[in-house]
Amino acid sequence: MLPADIFKEVIQDLPDQTTIAIAILKNGQISFDGLIKTDGVVLPSKNERAIFEIGSVTKVFAGYILARWVLGGKVKLHDPISQYLPFNLHGNPPITWAQLALHTAGLPKMPHDIEQYPDYDPANPLRDYDSQRLEHYLSNQLQLDSQPGEVYQYSNLGFGILSYMTSHIERKSFADLVEEHIFKPLGMVNSSFDAKSTSAIKGIDAAGNTCPHWDGGIMNGCLGILSSAEDLIRFGAIYLDSSSDIVNFQLENTFDVPPGGFHSNLGWGQRTLPNGIPMLGINGGTAGTGASLLVNRRDHSAIAVLTNIVPEYYMEHIYPLNKQLLISLTL
Repeated sequence: MLPADIFKEVIQDLPDQTTIAIAILKNGQISFDGLIKTDGVVLPSKNERAIFEIGSVTKVFAGYILARWVLGGKVKLHDPISQYLPFNLHGNPPITWAQLALHTAGLPKMPHDIEQYPDYDPANPLRDYDSQRLEHYLSNQLQLDSQPGEVYQYSNLGFGILSYMTSHIERKSFADLVEEHIFKPLGMVNSSFDAKSTSAIKGIDAAGNTCPHWDGGIMNGCLGILSSAEDLIRFGAIYLDSSSDIVNFQLENTFDVPPGGFHSNLGWGQRTLPNGIPMLGINGGTAGTGASLLVNRRDHSAIAVLTNIVPEYYMEHIYPLNKQLLISLTL
């Protein structure tokens, strides 16, 4: 049975032009599979170079950049970020770089004021939230939901601040930093932050309507990358290298989320699947796309799955099959 066969039934229930691209890495060998629904029929598709929005899978790239930065002596992981800002954080919370990347800074998922601007567009929520607005929010309106370092709370804002600060200190855009240190060295030629320069697969909603692209804007460390299955599995492959100082640093800094079983790394989440299989995982979604990168370091395997499926359906119906596929690679 081909890997894509396990997805056929759920794709059949979705609108025409629903697409899924799958990359599998096992013991150094990469293979691809894919499907597309056309005229009511689910067919094989050679789509490993098709470009999709990967949403929050971008956070793993941000975590890698942070780990590289710390090991290069740019900052210390447990330094308060306030030391590097030209303004004071509202309330002076002692948020550290580690807490931003572990989702433990006490920050909300999104800035509290994001919907207050007259040009706010829920179909592309970060598009117009620029550096001026972010700086105003951080210095005048920042509100924490918990004390830094105490509680795991998933936060797009945290990774948005992380990418904003790396750009501010390096005086380069976060997109340029990822291009320089990840895309180019790994040969990820179909990956970028610029939807206008690519022919990306259009996201579609449950009714088959085309969904707008999401721009990460100044906070593109939380969701800005577009990539392909071929490129994303190349990035996943670096996490099978036990000799990489950057990878090891990224994964050894963790926060254990009670009641147990889930661990937050610098950009990753870590849990144990059935049969004791250790999994690093990250999922992402935008208006009409869903994506995952799952890695089993113990058994030298990884999968990348990219779709134009709405995130709610993706997480309910596709993500469990992704885990099933990763498990099957150990059998």
